[in-house]
Amino acid sequence: MAGKRSKTDIINDYNSGVVFYNKKDYSHSIVQFGEALESEPNNMQYKMALANSCNNRGVMLYEGKNYKKAAE
Repeated sequence: MAGKRSKTDIINDYNSGVVFYNKKDYSHSIVQFGEALESEPNNMQYKMALANSCNNRGVMLYEGKNYKKAAE
């Protein structure tokens, strides 16, 4: 496992996800929100952002892991 990520890096992942989401680039927003969620798995804001991106992309089970993680 890589070293612990800084809060700034995690927030940057989330913010990048928001930018992609607003551009309707859901594939990239899913990746960015997934990165943020991986670092902070109990963050409800990250979970909801990931779930919304998956929903808007039309993916109910994004490779079987990210959407499930968002639903937990």
